[in-house]
Amino acid sequence: MKPHAIECINISYQKDGHLLLKDVNLALSPGQRVILYSESRLAASIFLQICGTLLEPKTGKMWLNGEYINFKNERILLKLRRKIVFNDRRTSLIQNLTVFENIALSSVYHENLSPKEAHMLLDPLVKMFNLERLLPLRPSDLDPGMKRRILYVIEATKKPELAIFIQPESDNDRPLYMLLNYLQEASDCACMIYTESMSLIERWGDEVVVLKEGVLSPPMDKASFLVSLKEEPNEKLNTQG
Repeated sequence: MKPHAIECINISYQKDGHLLLKDVNLALSPGQRVILYSESRLAASIFLQICGTLLEPKTGKMWLNGEYINFKNERILLKLRRKIVFNDRRTSLIQNLTVFENIALSSVYHENLSPKEAHMLLDPLVKMFNLERLLPLRPSDLDPGMKRRILYVIEATKKPELAIFIQPESDNDRPLYMLLNYLQEASDCACMIYTESMSLIERWGDEVVVLKEGVLSPPMDKASFLVSLKEEPNEKLNTQG
């Protein structure tokens, strides 16, 4: 039996005296696709930064693909982060490198490949996302949509075990859906997206976890979640009456 892609046990986090996460537990299997729905953007962002190993929880333990995450060991963290996609609206390209150099950087640096070898390895992804004509350009030459496509390809080169997306910019972002499908098919990657968009929730993901008052619900069927969300205003109305 494969280990969980990520497992969190009793994760808690406080900021400025406010308890944002309270004994949070989550276990995602390889290939599992989950939407995070939260009443607090800050709590959702903090939780996903912890899952991405970018932030240490105040209490609790985490494992990535069965490997215990020691937040005090920077060497281990750097190795684990190569197995994680973490994409939010602040993710950017390196300005003094070409598009190709941005995409090939991890392969050239971490895998000790030559630029020619990296080009051959990455060619299928470049063609899938229609980036051929963009490869010699600099980031300053690109519009936001082009930059997003390049960032997605960079993430796909990692062959990750866990992918985290915080509030994607577009509900109808075809390259995002291409990337999500590619990650699941190519590496059986578990994916988690935090979004407030109902259309994105309806179009993507199999299950939903709800973060409310610092407590995370177990994964629930997406259809059941959407029904409960529509019934919620009526329940509040009946309670007031």
